[in-house]
Amino acid sequence: MSKTDKRVAQHRKEPVPIWRAPAEVACRDEDVSLFFKAEGESKEDRAARVEKAKELCSWCLFRRECLDHALEEERTGGRYGIRGGLTEEERQLKVRQDGRRAQSRARREQRARDRVARKAGLISS
Repeated sequence: MSKTDKRVAQHRKEPVPIWRAPAEVACRDEDVSLFFKAEGESKEDRAARVEKAKELCSWCLFRRECLDHALEEERTGGRYGIRGGLTEEERQLKVRQDGRRAQSRARREQRARDRVARKAGLISS
């Protein structure tokens, strides 16, 4: 069994999340292999498959929920395939960017608290 076959089999074994249950979910009746890289797949075939999967995701009413779920899984160990309209690589990049933004926001908030505390005389410069 190839790695792709194992991933697809694992995906099919997982319980269907509540957000995926509605009939309006665009991928509901699609072959799940559309969302997973096949072993030995050429760059051209992968590009075509990814484009088709992303097109399907682009008009799905549940894209945001799917992407949020996929990003949460990415943060806790990752998952394969195209989910929420993003590839594995795109989700990994988004998680890293979101982490950097959160760190930057935390530093800005701390500096703002320090300024307020200095003005109030609670800490020295």
